[in-house]
Amino acid sequence: MKLFRTILICSVIFGPFIAAQAATTGPAAFLGKIDKQLCVKFKSLKCHRKSSKPAGPKAKTIPTPPVAPAEAVPPEPVPKPVLKPEVPAQKKNAAVLPRMKPEDQSKAPPLPHTVTKVPEEPEATPVVPPAPIVKLQPSDFICLAALKAKGVDFASVAQPPGLPACVVVQPVQIKSVLLKGGVLQLPDHPILNCNFALNFVSWLQDSGAPAAAAAEGSSLAQLYTGPGYQCRGRNGDITAKISEHGYGNAVDVERVKFSDGLTVLIYDAPDPTAPGYDALKAIRASACTRFTTVLGPGSNEAHRSHFHFDSGVHGKSGTYKICE
Repeated sequence: MKLFRTILICSVIFGPFIAAQAATTGPAAFLGKIDKQLCVKFKSLKCHRKSSKPAGPKAKTIPTPPVAPAEAVPPEPVPKPVLKPEVPAQKKNAAVLPRMKPEDQSKAPPLPHTVTKVPEEPEATPVVPPAPIVKLQPSDFICLAALKAKGVDFASVAQPPGLPACVVVQPVQIKSVLLKGGVLQLPDHPILNCNFALNFVSWLQDSGAPAAAAAEGSSLAQLYTGPGYQCRGRNGDITAKISEHGYGNAVDVERVKFSDGLTVLIYDAPDPTAPGYDALKAIRASACTRFTTVLGPGSNEAHRSHFHFDSGVHGKSGTYKICE
């Protein structure tokens, strides 16, 4: 009875509110809520009972038709990234020049640059015209035979180079001359024309060497003559006439050596106290009897250190001799 009273009282008090809620949610839903609340409040066993109503059949699940896969679309090609060109790294410790404004270009330090050296052109070698070909005469072969007969060690050589005016007729190179006391060596191997060589050798054998040996008491062993042939002007002057040396028609004697080892310089010929003074005086005097020109110390500055012998023609008659 107490429960009934309580329900009656609550229905009177909460009736309007319950009616409003029932109207809003529906009577069944509203009563279900109240029932649950009461079960919880009073801890009724009714709340734990299972529903005796059989479960209704499960709703059939309508299978969803499979969706056909969409055609595979090839992926669009991914464009390759454009790489910027690599900038070469600056060398270590390389100097970085600041950028200058246009108006400051004149103040900018000069940039280093490489100077390419142009090879210098070699100096032109003067062209020496070939010497003219000289035809030998029968007398020239006689000259060679005469040199051989006198015991001269010589060799026939080609025309030496020089100006066209310097022509040596049948040039020969003298190496030694056979004397009575032995062999006289000519270490400079002078080049002379054959006829002058024959005259020079004949003088040495006949008077030159014997006069020197008589004055010194020892035979001649060596005679230094220089090259013999020289294509140049007289006395070394390029404006003068061609010297007899240019024709192989002259020889110089610079010093002599005797078999006893004494060496005499022609430079000492004017000095009476110099060794070999008498021998040099005898050589000079005997040469004046054979050659048309004999020059030496005291003649001029060009001949102060040697004797010069040649067979040049002097004067209109060609018989004039110079012996100084």
